[in-house]
Amino acid sequence: MLRLYLVFLCAAFCGAQTPSSLFEILDAPESGAPASLEGLGTTLEEALSLVRAGRELGDARRGHFRTTLTSRAGVESKLEIWLPDSYDPATPAPAMIFLHGLNDKPKSFWPIVGHECARRGWILIMPRAQRLVDAGDLPMHLQLVNTFNHWWSYRADNFGLLGLEWAQRHYNIDTDRVFLGGYSMGGYATWNLGSRFHDRFAGLMVFAGGEVSGTPARHSRDDAYRLLENLASTPVFLSHSREDDVVAFAAAESMLAALDAQGFAYQADIVEGEGHRLQVHGEDNPRNQAAFAFLADGRRDPAPASFHHVALEPEHGAAYNLQLLAWPGAVGEVRCERSDIGYRIDCPSGTELWLYLELDETPTIELNGRTVDAQPEQGWEVLLESWRTHRDPRLCYARRVRLRAE
Repeated sequence: MLRLYLVFLCAAFCGAQTPSSLFEILDAPESGAPASLEGLGTTLEEALSLVRAGRELGDARRGHFRTTLTSRAGVESKLEIWLPDSYDPATPAPAMIFLHGLNDKPKSFWPIVGHECARRGWILIMPRAQRLVDAGDLPMHLQLVNTFNHWWSYRADNFGLLGLEWAQRHYNIDTDRVFLGGYSMGGYATWNLGSRFHDRFAGLMVFAGGEVSGTPARHSRDDAYRLLENLASTPVFLSHSREDDVVAFAAAESMLAALDAQGFAYQADIVEGEGHRLQVHGEDNPRNQAAFAFLADGRRDPAPASFHHVALEPEHGAAYNLQLLAWPGAVGEVRCERSDIGYRIDCPSGTELWLYLELDETPTIELNGRTVDAQPEQGWEVLLESWRTHRDPRLCYARRVRLRAE
């Protein structure tokens, strides 16, 4: 509590500095940014406090509108935003990212989630999928679909998170109440993005979706299903028809069985006879209301006392204040417990990782049962890399220590 008070006190003190300039640098292309940050004239402590206090936001465009996203690979796509009438720039608002299905567009799915988002005061973020430049990390049948149509990327450079980043630059979003949902192809993406980037979401909503997957040349189906171990604190709502002739019900059964095996929280709406087109659209739809009611109280904890993270690729290696850099075998994993005196971390031998720390934190670090005497580094480069990893004010740090499990 004292630390949080000091953060906001420092943010208030240095409010006359340039928070807008700070975020302009953080959002800019990577070259030269550490020197630019240092040139702002703030201390590292002040800059970190400004980041965590959030952007300076004025009134912005309301209602429903469309803008353009550009991925870091240079691919452009449309983003549609719906602002609720109740939006107040002074009050953080929950947000729903919803991903559309194959051969469709965002607006077609507004009747499924738009009414409830508007009623509850949630910002609705709906990007548009594009053909993937590199679909090598998709199963073969999905690579073929992408060849002729489009698909959602499961990489860090995906339009779901890019849409969230755009919305956060313009609106006051409660980063601990961001929800991810999708239908069909978007349901596949919800499972895959939600499990890979689980520390960003307060809950998942899957309609007629598929299952998790990894790069075929490197990962088995069992490897991919291990991603579900990341959903310990992420509630899931799933709706699927037993007669679905596009995305087989067997996929939903397998996913729910895996969640059951872990003992994780979910709610399943299993229906008979509706096929792939679920009857979940329209205002005052009781099944949609049930989905939103199940997720509505969900809240991300940005600093959990314990967590487990599984990664298939280094770009999905970050979770909270840990980042897996390298590991033996196809699957990386780490378990972390934090207490008042320090951290207990367990991972396979040969694993390398960053542990990000508060600037005033000098914890005891225990790695695989042995106390580690490692020297932390801190500075502008650390702050910048931390920001680029999550682009989330509550998951930004300026101090870290590199660890290797022997």
